[in-house]
Amino acid sequence: MLEMKKHEKIDLLSTAKQCPFCGSNDLWIMDATLKQVECTDCGAAGPMDITYVIAVKKWNEPKFAQRNLIDVDKLTIAQRKMRQ
Repeated sequence: MLEMKKHEKIDLLSTAKQCPFCGSNDLWIMDATLKQVECTDCGAAGPMDITYVIAVKKWNEPKFAQRNLIDVDKLTIAQRKMRQ
């Protein structure tokens, strides 16, 4: 499989919607065997895929946010407890 060039990844990432959990636009694509959009502010991570295009497409799907909202809420509660 051909790898994308850095500027192509940046162009693709610019099509990603803001983080559905914290509203941040500070996103990046994990660049490993499986690709995944991640929010650098809150740590939310989208579904993995073997292609950049599909990883961004899955991140943009409303059902991704709905499906994972409970997990992020649990994480936030756990983080608050650790700070006390």
